[in-house]
Amino acid sequence: MPFSGRAMGAFVALCVFVCGFSLFSGKAYAQPAEGGYSLAVNISANVVTAYIGDMPVRAMLCSTGTDTPRGGTYPLKEKYRWKALFHNSSGQYSCRITGGVLFHSVPCTSFGNPASMKRSYYDKLGTRASMGCIRLRVIDAKWIYDNCPTGTPVTFYSDPDSPGPLGKPVLFSISGAPSYLKGWDPTDPDPANPWHEYEGAAFDAEYYYAANQDLQELLGDDQEALKNHWLTRGIAEGRVASAELNLNEYKASHPDLAEQFGDDNYQYVKQFNLDSMALALAAD
Repeated sequence: MPFSGRAMGAFVALCVFVCGFSLFSGKAYAQPAEGGYSLAVNISANVVTAYIGDMPVRAMLCSTGTDTPRGGTYPLKEKYRWKALFHNSSGQYSCRITGGVLFHSVPCTSFGNPASMKRSYYDKLGTRASMGCIRLRVIDAKWIYDNCPTGTPVTFYSDPDSPGPLGKPVLFSISGAPSYLKGWDPTDPDPANPWHEYEGAAFDAEYYYAANQDLQELLGDDQEALKNHWLTRGIAEGRVASAELNLNEYKASHPDLAEQFGDDNYQYVKQFNLDSMALALAAD
């Protein structure tokens, strides 16, 4: 299977570095302590790129805002599992950068409740939409929270012509998902997240990649991106995502479920996963 877009970007950057110069000459970003990460926020592209030395290792979609720093480098400061924000909202995995500017998840309306995410804000990721903080998907906010200690350098810059060496991750809107899912970030690892109910036997990332040629160029073999597409788009579109489940065939062979589920593909996938778990337990 070919390199994912992110892996290829990292490989190219490493090759250029070894050849004796940096892809980022002319870009202001700070060197961290040896072996640590640094973070660069492209305020015009709304992308955060993490580096080890000169090598980019992770690209994260974000939303910046009117009060986001236009430039400069700041050491990462305090961390908060949950942090109260403006307008009676709160953010998960928050890390202070400078003043009132933080990295955090897409805001929630209820402190400590990940099921209360402002879903319209999720669909704005990748655009300028915040007051000044750096909004991220939960998986990315948590990555910074877990991997970037206090003192990690965060540099702000603007480059509208290039989002960064790893490109700009693709966001798939959750506006078309059933209402019972929209209060959650699809990437939130919380065990209570209902999006996880659709990831069982119904989904195989490698199979999904091979079966959907239109996604190969768009997403490469990035399993995280493929899973996110399956959850937010693929289920609704009835795409085949594993050798175990052809959603359209499953629906046709279970007419008894039609009255109960109607056209809600998510319910069929959930039922298939439950059936698969029951068969596996019976086999044991």
